Amino acid sequence: HCSTINQLVFNPNPSICGRQTNNLFATVGKDQATMYDDRHFGNFVDIVAQFVNEKTDHSKGGELLACCWLGASESKQEFGDALLAVGGEDATVSIISLVQGRVTSLLKGHAKAVVDLAACASNPSLLASVARDEKVLLWDWQAGACLYTLEGPATAI
Repeated sequence: HCSTINQLVFNPNPSICGRQTNNLFATVGKDQATMYDDRHFGNFVDIVAQFVNEKTDHSKGGELLACCWLGASESKQEFGDALLAVGGEDATVSIISLVQGRVTSLLKGHAKAVVDLAACASNPSLLASVARDEKVLLWDWQAGACLYTLEGPATAI
């Protein structure tokens, strides 16, 4: 990252489509999200994917503050996919596919920076986001829909 790491998370999902995924971890810092593999490269950790939160027609880009791994889901990939949700100063939540190496979904609903994310262990399609706009949004990230908004001071889930 060459900057402060804002968050580090280990993938809690043991496997997807029979493929081990709990060897993955991710960091966010500055405008980057990086996914690592700590098992398949001997005594080394290797970068398996990197995302830069650049300005696009759909997002303002900028610093990333939070990330979380999403639960196993239906995937068009033959061997499954590991998905990372990231959020930050641009007030959006990006869903990044490890296999595709790109954003596959963009969730918009906050007015200020997203500071925390949490996936639901019992329902893999649910994701909660907390932002500086003092809102907690509950998403069906697979459908790209905000299901519920809770307003009031909140800084973490």
